[in-house]
Amino acid sequence: MERFWKEFDKGGILRIRDQLQFEIQSNFYHLPNIGETIQTQEFYFFIPNSLQINPETYSKEQFYQDQTNLIRFKTPEFTLNELLSPSNSRSPLHRLGAWIKDNKVDLSLHDKIQDELQLFGSILKSSIRQRVKGIILQLDPRLFPQKNQALREEIFSFVNELQKILETYTHLQNEYKKFNAPYYTYFYYVEEFISNEVNYYLTILLERIRALKGEDFFEVDKMLCTFILQEKQQRYARNQEPELNNPDSLKNEFISHQNNLLKKFVTTALLPDVMRISSDSKIKNWIGSFSAAIAMFFYLVLFIWGGSIFVINSFPFVVVTVVFYVLKDRLKEGLKSISHRQTLKWISDYITQIRFRNEREVLGNIRESFTYVTPNKIPSEIVQVRNQEFHSTLESFKRPENVFYYKKMVSVYHKEGEEHARRHELHNVFRFNIHTFLQKAANPYFKYTSLDPETHQLVISLLPKVYHINIILKNTFQISKNRSKTNLKKFRLIIDKTGIKRIEEIK
Repeated sequence: MERFWKEFDKGGILRIRDQLQFEIQSNFYHLPNIGETIQTQEFYFFIPNSLQINPETYSKEQFYQDQTNLIRFKTPEFTLNELLSPSNSRSPLHRLGAWIKDNKVDLSLHDKIQDELQLFGSILKSSIRQRVKGIILQLDPRLFPQKNQALREEIFSFVNELQKILETYTHLQNEYKKFNAPYYTYFYYVEEFISNEVNYYLTILLERIRALKGEDFFEVDKMLCTFILQEKQQRYARNQEPELNNPDSLKNEFISHQNNLLKKFVTTALLPDVMRISSDSKIKNWIGSFSAAIAMFFYLVLFIWGGSIFVINSFPFVVVTVVFYVLKDRLKEGLKSISHRQTLKWISDYITQIRFRNEREVLGNIRESFTYVTPNKIPSEIVQVRNQEFHSTLESFKRPENVFYYKKMVSVYHKEGEEHARRHELHNVFRFNIHTFLQKAANPYFKYTSLDPETHQLVISLLPKVYHINIILKNTFQISKNRSKTNLKKFRLIIDKTGIKRIEEIK
């Protein structure tokens, strides 16, 4: 059940992925009638000095190694009835059926058929998940009989719609089988994926219904059991049901691995082409050439001047020329270093271009930049939020911490015909690994000695040693052509030597 609810922790909320990683999921879109919609995320990390994270120990390159940006299209939203509707040209089932009806199935449609099948699997999973979530949120043992009756009818309707979709899919599968084409295997892949997802979400719904411990949902329980066992029997027939009495069997390992591959196969339809380019590599050569040209100019001027003062073949001329050459070389390196630092202040570290598969048109891009921030450069609004929920007597205390700043600016472009498209909104997962932060952390527990008030004996206990990493997230959304909206969120990451213990959102 915990995994089920975590799937809905999206839209700007930090959550723990595992012991060493946290992530934030966000959706980025474009506004109608605007060529480019820009949305910005800014992260301020306040890190205790005791972890020894500073510009000398933790570089920009290390940050980008610890950070991951996963990009895909947001799953198109369909209800089960919209998927089934014969008049809905956006439905993958409609398109697959239309090609059969018009007898247009041939190898030229191979890629399109694969894409529609993968998209169907992703959409159906999302639709089932949303429907189950809506039902679970309404389940309450204190409900009136009339409300329970409405919920029972809702669950019956949901299962009947799901049954019709699976029957429609099986019919299409059999129709395509007649063509004996290589893409027929994809139908089996998606069928197995759907069976796994139906089993997962319906068992969660059944578990929640049984937690009510009432007689009102007896028939619903029976219907869900029949449906779940029907899918289970089909997995048995395909030898895809795990051996529950032997968890470590090779068969279970194979099934688990294959199910992960099925998920990757289906989600391929939501993966754009992504190209990440380092801005640093682009400008280095230009800066180097520019610095070398200026240094060479001054060297030639000094060389000519030296030739007019000293005899060219004389010892003083040779000495002066060597000195001028050393100055030229130092000037070139100094100019390169200064120019590089100044230029990077205005240029992003990385630019990621996002394209739809097999197309040249850019759908959007992500610009990323990272830097350390000194206390006097932190915006006052960020300082104010940082000091909230802190001990009142210590708010003005200059805390020994370092601050680094990460900015991500996402541009989404308008695409012709997008009103009828199914994949245009971008879904981004920012993931960060804190393993480097733990290298200088102390042991997770320390000894605490106290005096027992009754026995007067000294008692040694173990108390937890934790560190607080405060993260302030500033989101800026464009809401019209000339207007934007900003909101601030504050999170506290509580960690110890072993990893992340929890995340607290500070209201």
